[in-house]
Amino acid sequence: MTMIDWTYAVLVMVILEVAIRRRMSGGYPARFLFFSAFLLVLISWPPAVWLAGQTLEGWYDKTPPAAQEAGAIVVLGGWVAPRQPGRPEPLIWRDTYRRCRYAVWYYKNQAELPVLVCGGKTKWGDVIADEMRELLVEAGLHDRKIWVEASSGTTHENALNAAKRLGKEEVKEIVLVTDADHMLRAERAFRRQGIEVIPAPCDLNLGPVGLADLLPSVGAVQRSSRIVYEWIGLVWYYFRGHA
Repeated sequence: MTMIDWTYAVLVMVILEVAIRRRMSGGYPARFLFFSAFLLVLISWPPAVWLAGQTLEGWYDKTPPAAQEAGAIVVLGGWVAPRQPGRPEPLIWRDTYRRCRYAVWYYKNQAELPVLVCGGKTKWGDVIADEMRELLVEAGLHDRKIWVEASSGTTHENALNAAKRLGKEEVKEIVLVTDADHMLRAERAFRRQGIEVIPAPCDLNLGPVGLADLLPSVGAVQRSSRIVYEWIGLVWYYFRGHA
């Protein structure tokens, strides 16, 4: 276990200890503390988080899809960390990095299609799509095969602006690359714009693979928060007519 995992485990034990003492003394907050501890364990228990994640990921095949009639690969940008002392260039974060790397693999092994990278300007002034394009070029893709959409800040704007660019290129069907837990909302947003989508999700949660994965962890808490975020986003997009 990492230091963060140990810290989390100690926190859970403290909550349980307080709850037990409150219950023994007849204090009212005992039930609340027991419920809080149970909820904390539930959202951090990998099997429970995996099961919850299947509501988002379970729709998709675990193997890379065939390109079929696709005219482009579309990659949605995630996070790019800003410049700072000791790091003079922006840093592509792991969500953006894994999506780009999967797009490169798909391009080289499945279909050599144009790659459209989507991502606007961060609050620090860096353009996500430009950083993605640079990574793709470094990975061996020719600059002429990379299209850039650099004005979107949300998944809805990704779909809206990408559809305009794809329309100019007469592309009606795409291979869409994003994280598995984000795919459902992204796919629905693109279909809303009249684009046929072949989902190519990355970062799939394959469930527990060892004994360590049966223990609560901070990583499971982080994934739980993404699942909740995506479901809130899906509901919001539905009522806004974006998906």
